[in-house]
Amino acid sequence: MTDGYELNLEPNTPALPGSVVVREDREELLDALAADLLVQSASCISAFGDFHIALGSDPLVHSLIIKLMVDPKYRSIEWPRTHLWTTAELPVPVGHPDHSATVLRELLIEPSGMPPESLHPILGHHPQACELYESELREHLGRRTKGQDRLDIVIISGEPEHIRGHEDPADRLVGVNDSGRLTLTRRMIGGARMVAIGLSGVPARDTVKVLESGHLTPGIEPVGGVLRWYLDHDACPIPTQ
Repeated sequence: MTDGYELNLEPNTPALPGSVVVREDREELLDALAADLLVQSASCISAFGDFHIALGSDPLVHSLIIKLMVDPKYRSIEWPRTHLWTTAELPVPVGHPDHSATVLRELLIEPSGMPPESLHPILGHHPQACELYESELREHLGRRTKGQDRLDIVIISGEPEHIRGHEDPADRLVGVNDSGRLTLTRRMIGGARMVAIGLSGVPARDTVKVLESGHLTPGIEPVGGVLRWYLDHDACPIPTQ
């Protein structure tokens, strides 16, 4: 006899807020995400002259960066006109191998030819660091006309902590969460033109179930922007026969 896996049934598309993109495997998921990033980049550079992207720091995002660097389909992205921000930082010192600035310089800045000053890493894990990063965000995004001064795309993985976002009681753009990580707040992420969340692999299936149950709400809810989920089949609920 065969079971549901051997029959290769199409997975159920989860009922998540925003739109949901489902692809067969992780590689196709990354292709869908990279393609949308390419379109968003071209649109924003045409409209504003630059492109502001904020990335999480996790294996899925790192795999996306590698695809952007090696796949010919994405070579038209204008990295010299792109500003790169990070959504969160581990409590490690600058220069540490796990610091996002170290990782991003190696994976993206050097291969792409992006000017080093276009990378905006989070430096430090204290209230002053929050203020400095918020000031830097306001300075660069504030060069656009009022109403357009927001991130163009935020890409994060499907970790519950990321999806829920960090709500600062002072309604700031940057804060320190319960685990001691300095992060962009829910307000900052939700203000982006597009929030893209990737969920890949069987372990992500539990997160999807929690999301469908509504236990992670309120979470990141874009204001005047797009929320899009990218899932592979392994992350989707198993269909019943």
